[in-house]
Amino acid sequence: MRIRNRKINPTMVSLIVLELIYGLIGIVIISGLHFVFGVAEKIFGDKYIYIIIGFLIGILMSIILVMLMARTVENMLSIGDNGAVKEGVIGALIRAAIVIAVIVLLLVTHVGNVISMLIGLFGLKLSAYIQPIADKYIKKENK
Repeated sequence: MRIRNRKINPTMVSLIVLELIYGLIGIVIISGLHFVFGVAEKIFGDKYIYIIIGFLIGILMSIILVMLMARTVENMLSIGDNGAVKEGVIGALIRAAIVIAVIVLLLVTHVGNVISMLIGLFGLKLSAYIQPIADKYIKKENK
């Protein structure tokens, strides 16, 4: 499958799917902390709706960051040795700037909880660690 003459990166797709699964599990856990135990507000220091919004912003950000990373790696591979390091550094700086800008935006506007946003963003790391195991399992099931 191609989009705009580019192949869809299967690793990117599996990371996004794992991130969405992480998001669903996170929403269930946060909702359980709120509705069953009544401690979500005490843990996060904010209203339940802001906690969920912050978490969803973190999930959305991690999906965007996965797509940006995939594009950066693709560009690095097409450039070759000459500009690959520069392209990688620029990509990392852009991703860091996005994260910092969203954190500042959340702190200023108080649209969502920053701590829950960071927990949602952490799903990117968790998905990256789980992705090779999930791919092995999927390939094993397909055979």
